[in-house]
Amino acid sequence: MRPPIDHADPVGYALGLAAGLDAATIVVFDLSHVDNRPELVCDDFDLVTVCPPQTWARTAAAGW
Repeated sequence: MRPPIDHADPVGYALGLAAGLDAATIVVFDLSHVDNRPELVCDDFDLVTVCPPQTWARTAAAGW
């Protein structure tokens, strides 16, 4: 999924969609897809990168 080309906050756009879908995990190819800031995702979701294969667990308690 891609945000519109001219969207000011593409990471925020994707996180909003994921929240609306009640997703538990965001999978990206590498950290550049989240501006090299996994903490942007890990407040609410688990993050998995394909290259290098790595997982970051969410920092917020599920359901809180």
